[in-house]
Amino acid sequence: SYIGYKRFKRLLKRLPTAQSSGSFSPTASLSLREPSELEAPLLSGPYAEVEALFFAALDDDLRRVNEVSVAETESIETSVALATGGEALLSQEEVAALYCRLAKLRSFMSLNATAVKKILKKFDKNMAGTGREPQLPSVMKRLEAEPFSVCRRRADGMAVELERAMP
Repeated sequence: SYIGYKRFKRLLKRLPTAQSSGSFSPTASLSLREPSELEAPLLSGPYAEVEALFFAALDDDLRRVNEVSVAETESIETSVALATGGEALLSQEEVAALYCRLAKLRSFMSLNATAVKKILKKFDKNMAGTGREPQLPSVMKRLEAEPFSVCRRRADGMAVELERAMP
């Protein structure tokens, strides 16, 4: 359940159409929430709809990433405790397999953080002429408090513990 980077790019690619032809409807090709379900947009016209859809989709994707990250981190933490406790209850092969699983989780979280950063850069670039403040700094600050970012830090600590447990 990764961040839907391609979906965000499709949404942002439609912005120039709004500027030139006036026939812009981002909901026509994207299966996101209805605009009436979204909070009040900060911009007017077609940009308001894009902004609302963009951030609603980002919130949905982050929720899914958080769910996967938290569940997998908790599962791995239990196994790391077995591998690194006073009595190592896992074989070296099991510890190595656990380390691989942890590496995949760390990669998953890192890729999603990078996707958010890249898509926000594109969003800011496309919205530059609308008078909208850049969103990257505030969203990246918010991202640091998201559960998957907290899990990234926990996963980094578990990696160090497992490295110590392996000969």
